[in-house]
Amino acid sequence: MKHLFCIASHLTFNVARKIIFIDNIPPADCYFLMLRGYRMPTEYEPIFPHRLATAYNIDSNHGRIFEGYRIWATVSNMRTFDRQIDSFTGHNDFIFYTSVCYNDICSMIVTNKQCKAYYIIEDGLVSYEKKNPETFTGWKKLIYKCFLLPCFPRIFALKNHFISTDHPKFKGCIATSQLCFPLHQQYLRVIGFAFEAKEYKYKPDAVISIDPLFNMGVALDKVEEAYKRLADFIGKKHYQNIAIKFHPRFNVPTNKEYKDTYLSTLNKYFSNIYELPQDVVLENLLAWCKADFYSCDSSVALYAQQTGVKCYSMMPLLKDTPAYHPTEIMNKISEPIS
Repeated sequence: MKHLFCIASHLTFNVARKIIFIDNIPPADCYFLMLRGYRMPTEYEPIFPHRLATAYNIDSNHGRIFEGYRIWATVSNMRTFDRQIDSFTGHNDFIFYTSVCYNDICSMIVTNKQCKAYYIIEDGLVSYEKKNPETFTGWKKLIYKCFLLPCFPRIFALKNHFISTDHPKFKGCIATSQLCFPLHQQYLRVIGFAFEAKEYKYKPDAVISIDPLFNMGVALDKVEEAYKRLADFIGKKHYQNIAIKFHPRFNVPTNKEYKDTYLSTLNKYFSNIYELPQDVVLENLLAWCKADFYSCDSSVALYAQQTGVKCYSMMPLLKDTPAYHPTEIMNKISEPIS
């Protein structure tokens, strides 16, 4: 039996790695479908040689297989995707691991004849929310039930829910914490902390996650105000070394101006900061150095707190902005900064 994992982030890769380790799955039987341009750490590439970067995406609105009224194009896409997956897995039977169900490729893989079972694995903050929204509502749900599902069951078998548990091939949910998948606790398997403590040449006392507030509609003057207040708070802690880590969204070429502005603001209020390279996995770093962690409710806090790291939330500093969206789980694991 082979094992096919959808991998789109450091988290999903490390959860997959932990499953492989606990269940004693031979690396040669593991296949990684790489999404969103993700690349696993180079040290693992020789261990897991079966990797495929597909043009189809796990996101619901990108890399679609379904082409609407262009039925022949849809059929062609389905055949192309099946050939790609079958060739990748060598036409062997496999178990599938995915973080969501609301996209074309998840249904296509689960309904593949070689797929014998599937599991939902944890994928950050969204996996901790007490909701499982339907993809189709209102008149769209009627079209889904009367036309899309009957005519294209391969594409729409699981697609009407963010997490679909009513398909006969579903076997359970796998997560790092008992708090995960609150609506699906009866299916939950907890595997524990999935990251590795890794020593780094620079050992900070505090780490600040620079989250893309501009993407949440926060004006730059509000961003500066938030970091000024954060600097006042942190100044009382008397840290010697402070590391910052920019969210990957800042490295998109079109966002370079935002990164330069944020960096200028940070240097204005913090005199002893060091920017961590993008290839540093914060969860691994924090598990090693146990530095205090500051963020606007970054999902990193979910895993940092599992190792005893003190987490702080900047969200109260953004109460008057569109970014303010406190979550129940973050209130449990992060101390608010006021």
